Amino acid sequence: MNPSTVLGNKVIMEVQREVPSARIFRRVVAVVHPVGQPDITMRVGIEGQADLYGFVTGRPAVPFEIELKVGKDRERPGQSAWKCLCSKMGIPHLALHAKDKNNFSGAVADAVAFVKSLET
Repeated sequence: MNPSTVLGNKVIMEVQREVPSARIFRRVVAVVHPVGQPDITMRVGIEGQADLYGFVTGRPAVPFEIELKVGKDRERPGQSAWKCLCSKMGIPHLALHAKDKNNFSGAVADAVAFVKSLET
């Protein structure tokens, strides 16, 4: 399994466990071709959107975005643009970087702390 997928799964599980007022989801951004129709291209999501998104319940609810990076992975231009859009809209955005693909504990703790900080 892709290290970023593993990190995302761990973040989702820990945030849901540690911050019951939060809901967190994996976002799908992809280009797909229907089976047997290679000339048709379908896009899902918007290039650069963060890997995870969610909200902390409250009045009003607080949305948030989390971009996942593992190892030497770096932010791409579309992701920078998405982060800038979130900033302009007042949506908290975390670029979560796990430098060691074999140890995600620190990154997961950072994600939980980020989401907890959004509770009202």
